[in-house]
Amino acid sequence: KRGGYEVFHERVDTAEGMRTALGRQDWDVVVSDHAMPTFSAPAALELLRENGWREVPFIIVSGHIGEEAAVKAMKAGAHDFIAKDSLARLVPAIERELRDAEVRRERRRAQEALREAEEKYRGIFENAVEGIFQTTVDGRFIMANPMMARIYGYDSPEELIGTLQNIE
Repeated sequence: KRGGYEVFHERVDTAEGMRTALGRQDWDVVVSDHAMPTFSAPAALELLRENGWREVPFIIVSGHIGEEAAVKAMKAGAHDFIAKDSLARLVPAIERELRDAEVRRERRRAQEALREAEEKYRGIFENAVEGIFQTTVDGRFIMANPMMARIYGYDSPEELIGTLQNIE
């Protein structure tokens, strides 16, 4: 709240409690203690990833783990580690991770749009009733669609490209 955020949180300390919380609503960030009596940050991180929440920032706050455990958690996918005696770092870490999560979402959306455009192009190319091809400057086929192969009397574009060396 001191960082200027309207905070809505839910405290969970079991895997089932976390599953329920994840199913109840969308979350912007997960802040986890490293070790709880019946749950742990590595288990929470794994559960988060298994449930498709890969882009949600996961920040570990603990006063009991050493550098080696923190590094291991970061390698497993945690986005940051904050020592309990350095809680002043929490708000800047959350802000940074929220920005980074938005960049990841935008990148995923752009990749999905590109994949869809490529599928659409491929469908048009493969099913066109006209012959479509691409050549090098010296007249060698680089690619051709199925109709182009049929126009030239070949069974497949690969056969056309492998057989016909020069379109002149």
